[in-house]
Amino acid sequence: MKQVSVQILPGFFLTVAAAILLIPIPWLFAWLVAAVVHEVFHLLAVLLFRYPVLSVTVGAGGARIKTHMPPDWKMAVCALAGPAGGVLLLLLLRYAPRLAICGLIQSLYNLLPLCHLDGGNALHGLLCTFLSPLQAERICIILERILIFFLVIAALYGFIVLNIGIIPLMFVAVLLLKNKKSLANSIP
Repeated sequence: MKQVSVQILPGFFLTVAAAILLIPIPWLFAWLVAAVVHEVFHLLAVLLFRYPVLSVTVGAGGARIKTHMPPDWKMAVCALAGPAGGVLLLLLLRYAPRLAICGLIQSLYNLLPLCHLDGGNALHGLLCTFLSPLQAERICIILERILIFFLVIAALYGFIVLNIGIIPLMFVAVLLLKNKKSLANSIP
């Protein structure tokens, strides 16, 4: 059995340090446990399909599991396994409400059909089952641009009209920063 490379980037420690200052410790602990459950479910799905795990990298934006997996329905299942694990944490709502809530929020966020998120990977895998990878990527990029446009409009509307504060704008800014590479290098 080949050894898996595990790398923890400095950005992860910076994110945890900032979170310690901003988030109460019980919520931070629940967030970290939910994130671990999420990644374990991804790993279990990859191993279930007998694909090799080449490396696991943990950084400021979360974890990345590198494997040799062709884009098809199996990739979609593996991408959706993480959010499924987070949703399953809802079974613990009565006993560990923070954990259940963090798992649900992480799952909903990761299901957005954006590149580098589970929803985008699942959509790409499903589309590659029926279309060429180039056609699938073009469709994913178009949907991503449309979604980001509507998220920006909704965040601005909430900030200006509904006076709900700056947090939705910050959320959209993080999504834009996280996806700037895919948006800049995308296929027209």
